[in-house]
Amino acid sequence: MSFKLSIDKFEEELSNKSPIFLIDHSSLYFVNLKFYSYSLTSTSIALILRFPEYNDEWVTVKLEYLSKKIIAGATPKTTIEEYWVGGTVPWMSSGEVHKKKIYSTDKKITQEGYDHASTTMIPINCVLVALAGQGITRGTVAVNKIKLCTNQSIASIIPNDKLNYNYLFYYLEKNYEKLRSLSNSNGGKGSLNLNILNSLKIKLPLNIKEQYKISSFISTIDEKIDLLNDKKDEYIEFKHYLLQNLFPRNDELTPKLRFNKYHDDWDGYTLSDMGDCYNGLSGMKKEDFGNGNSKYITYKTIFDNVKIDVSSLEYVNLNDKKQNLVKKDDLFFTGSSETPEETGMVSVLENNVSDCYLNSFSFGYRLNDTLKFNSIFLGYYFRNPFMRKILTILSQGSTRFNLSKKEVLKIRITIPSTEEQEKISSFLSSVDKKIDLLDQEIEYVEEYKKGLLQKMFI
Repeated sequence: MSFKLSIDKFEEELSNKSPIFLIDHSSLYFVNLKFYSYSLTSTSIALILRFPEYNDEWVTVKLEYLSKKIIAGATPKTTIEEYWVGGTVPWMSSGEVHKKKIYSTDKKITQEGYDHASTTMIPINCVLVALAGQGITRGTVAVNKIKLCTNQSIASIIPNDKLNYNYLFYYLEKNYEKLRSLSNSNGGKGSLNLNILNSLKIKLPLNIKEQYKISSFISTIDEKIDLLNDKKDEYIEFKHYLLQNLFPRNDELTPKLRFNKYHDDWDGYTLSDMGDCYNGLSGMKKEDFGNGNSKYITYKTIFDNVKIDVSSLEYVNLNDKKQNLVKKDDLFFTGSSETPEETGMVSVLENNVSDCYLNSFSFGYRLNDTLKFNSIFLGYYFRNPFMRKILTILSQGSTRFNLSKKEVLKIRITIPSTEEQEKISSFLSSVDKKIDLLDQEIEYVEEYKKGLLQKMFI
């Protein structure tokens, strides 16, 4: 695996004092927009943001009069191999609308499959609406950037010359909940259809240049979000690379990747040499959770994070105080799950939290010497792919898998000097902080976009 930046360059980037945001958003905000009133009815008006150079009337028009055609696709028979094997015709299912911009499809059908199905090739830049689908799929919209055909659960809207496709895309994205409510009122079937879409009333400026300018501005924000997501993906990939290579595998005494000043072999220890395990809460009833004054660390908090997020702690009522309190630098293992891959996920408590306990389906591990053994280093150590494989293999069961504390204590690992432990844990923590910052930034820009959709579309 290669990266655009070497580990030294990443280290330099991470050590720099970052601004609040990682990319320049000034182009999003220094835009001349003004509020204008729009009459919704004879007695009510709405305020909308508009570019001041436009003052043309806004109108309400049924979608059928703004479209050349609205069509649904079809699925070739899946039992006929000749319709699918070696296919070259892009064929899209409703589950792919979440891509938003469609540059490729997950499946392709053959020309024979296309000829024997009632699906239709649609031109580039149509607005695709999921008519049905699991969970949040129904009502989700996308735009095709290639010619393709679809299954029967997608409606393809081909705009006419009075409607900008991108304007329609953002209009429907803004009115996602409205679309879903229309489908829910359709005889209780919970699906959209072509009649609903044809009758859908669209509010838009008559001037198509204004439609274009509105949608282009929102597209600029989407480009910023894509840039941030790409940057986040780069750091996630880099972190995965680090976890694979900063820790030894099998019986190796040193890892493949090291920081320049460290050259000594690592020392071997079993976990029983380094500390001991303890149980989570026991003898609890369902009604004990969600109230009380004591806090506890949930299974999900351990599973999701290498470091315990103390803001996610929940409350428990402890009538019997004879439970194991957690302490700073304790490690926690998810001990039981319906799948072996979910057991043995490790998280670390890096803060002192008073009157705090551990959930019943996990167990704790307390180090004998927190000066010699860095708990954050160990948290990352147990999340590297090689250790995850070992912990998954140790999980035993048929319908529910359990990780034995006794077997965990037999695990042997190699540990570097305290200085190198600190270096590795600090570096990985910096990568995680950068990922968290990008998450915050993405959320911020998405909220900004959401606000604009509310104010620029009626």
